[in-house]
Amino acid sequence: MTKGFTITSHEGYVHVLYRPNYEITRETMIATCDELEQVCKHDSCVRVLLEAPSPRRKMDTTAAFESGTRLARVSPGLRIAMLFYNYKTDELTEFFKTVAHNRGVRVEYFSEKKKALEWLRVERDQNSRTHGNS
Repeated sequence: MTKGFTITSHEGYVHVLYRPNYEITRETMIATCDELEQVCKHDSCVRVLLEAPSPRRKMDTTAAFESGTRLARVSPGLRIAMLFYNYKTDELTEFFKTVAHNRGVRVEYFSEKKKALEWLRVERDQNSRTHGNS
């Protein structure tokens, strides 16, 4: 079984790329956080671009709380740009952001890569290293 995402280290940030139509659940967020934590410990990262083409979400309030809490354990001072194409934010999205923010993680949602990278305060680069398998 594949996990449905790849993690690539770039100069200044880590890029998580989900496959199209990836379903975001409590379990998939925990799996992402587990692997992201390993990469961030190895590469000392605090900036993450999490990109998902047309993601689907299957979460309730409890799952959003657990996901936001788990995200905060990835790396102190984490800053995550959620680059979600064809995704509409809602109250649950805002709740997730608040949970993460209250634990020291800045999360913002974007539909344009350029704006997401600007918010992360990183520049595109050619140097990258992929971690794990998709």
